[in-house]
Amino acid sequence: MSYKTKVRYVTVAVAAALSLSVMSAANAASVNISNSSFENGFSHWSDTDPSAVSGDAHSGKKSAKITGSHGKFEQTVTVQRNHSYELTAYVRDSGEVGVVVNGHRYSDTSSSHHEYKKVTVPFNSGSANKVTVYGAYHSDEGRFDDFSITEVSGSAPSHQATQPKVTQTVSHPEHHNSQSQKQQLLLIKSAMDDGSNDGHSPKNTIDGNTSSNSRWSSEGVGKSITYDLGQQEKVQKVAIKWFKGDSRSSYFHIDTSNNKRDWTPVLEGGMSSGDSSGYENVDVTDTNARYVRITGEGNSDSSEWNSIIETKIYGVQTHATSQQPVDNSIPASLLTKAHTIHVDNSIPASLLTKANTIQHASNSQSSHHATSVAPGNAEYPSDVMSNYKQWKITFPNGKEDKQLYHVTNEFFHVNDQGNGIVFKAPIRSNNGTTPHTHNIRSELRERTVDGSSDIFWTTKGTHAVYSKQAITHLPIVKNELVATQIHGDKSSGIDDAMVMRLEGQHLFLSFNGGKLHHDVTIENNYKLGTEQEVIFKVVNGKHYVYYSEDGNLQQAYENGNADQYLVKDGANDYVMDRSYKDAYFKIGNYTQSNAKAEGDYTDNPQDYGEVVVYDFWVSHD
Repeated sequence: MSYKTKVRYVTVAVAAALSLSVMSAANAASVNISNSSFENGFSHWSDTDPSAVSGDAHSGKKSAKITGSHGKFEQTVTVQRNHSYELTAYVRDSGEVGVVVNGHRYSDTSSSHHEYKKVTVPFNSGSANKVTVYGAYHSDEGRFDDFSITEVSGSAPSHQATQPKVTQTVSHPEHHNSQSQKQQLLLIKSAMDDGSNDGHSPKNTIDGNTSSNSRWSSEGVGKSITYDLGQQEKVQKVAIKWFKGDSRSSYFHIDTSNNKRDWTPVLEGGMSSGDSSGYENVDVTDTNARYVRITGEGNSDSSEWNSIIETKIYGVQTHATSQQPVDNSIPASLLTKAHTIHVDNSIPASLLTKANTIQHASNSQSSHHATSVAPGNAEYPSDVMSNYKQWKITFPNGKEDKQLYHVTNEFFHVNDQGNGIVFKAPIRSNNGTTPHTHNIRSELRERTVDGSSDIFWTTKGTHAVYSKQAITHLPIVKNELVATQIHGDKSSGIDDAMVMRLEGQHLFLSFNGGKLHHDVTIENNYKLGTEQEVIFKVVNGKHYVYYSEDGNLQQAYENGNADQYLVKDGANDYVMDRSYKDAYFKIGNYTQSNAKAEGDYTDNPQDYGEVVVYDFWVSHD
């Protein structure tokens, strides 16, 4: 996420005051980065192999060089709170440059084709007085030089010239002039976040209850709440009742989308008035969209809390409905009840499960989707699982559970939407791990169908696993996570035989850390929260991988035309040809970090890995 300037348009008087304040600000100042050009090697930097010091420099005689997917270097520097800055560096070939602010990453990448290219990353320090500057691997070998951080005064970050210009007007509802006679209150079907709220659920913002205890709250710059209108509508205005709205200003921006992957900015630099306990109307750029996302950037109390009591969305209906015209004074949350489905109780509950249930014609080791809970109504993870007996789980405290019926805890629970399993691994000083690893996990391990014992299979025959999931959060320092894997014969040196791994934004396949085969990139710009479908398939030793973010993979696979989703390694349809034994599938979250790697961020509530899994199955033929 790029930083959004805190210059806000509230009223003419306030805007003028802000303008005068900016003009009277001190001249731009630089932040001290020790050994910023690597002339003293990695002195003052913490580096992770494969890293080295190169004699090919942008200036001076040396630069940093990163040659592999784990390579990285970083340094913590001191900044002023609530200031806007630009991080700049020069990158040759390929690399990622960024800064971590209170757990939120601002970054950019470069592929400069054998010459140094300047990379600029705007950010705001928020409530932090220390931030972490880093350089990291990005798809190929790269060199880094001449890091600097400069305070931005009097203007928005330079890259914002490419953003659509949006002027925000915040007013009280009674003073708002409608944009169109046809504008009306739109129905909000549901509200959701990434699960990082403090227990105040997104659902509270559409329940019609305007008391301060019924709110959504999430701490951290970049935390967002997303509203689903159920269908595409023309969105024109958002009315927000902020928590403590009469005593502090909340900073935010708004985006819209039709698929929750591609987002359109409709409001930049939002700021509430700070003097109203009622709804505040925000005009946004008109867009046709199904989803509306409000992203918080903290508040004027110099904290990073984002809290909303109630939200209404206005616009024009673009789809015909069977509803009667509604009174716009009725809260949106009450109108959502019009979407309630009335079901004939004579219909068996099992028939209400997903229409795309997988029915595998395979042997007794195959898993079938047999849950009797309709999507959106799950209470326990076992409600979402095809056969909870077929799996056991390892938690980040090192404990294991083989009996998953109605098991739920902070590491393994149903999301707010009732349609997915949250696998969360907080990095804490008292974490526990399994043998042969220092990293933590909240992850399922495949067992026999009846759950009587662990399963082990060979790569002979056909074996497949499917998962529909989203990687929603990464650790602060070592931002790496594995989601979906095949474990192999450890005694033969085949441990993590094939895994799907995310490092920053780089999503790739790893084969026992490169010992079995070189890494294969899936994509270089994965955005946290993006729903993905992945299939691992082994056919007589040949490993095939299918990947999609458009939601159509499972159906295409069932129809026998999923070749368009194959992840290829050169001319081969398969990504590895290797035979081994003692194999099994794993689903969920294997966070690739620990307390030692996270250092001072250990026990920080925002320091965790997280994956949400919506559907999965395995098959052995």
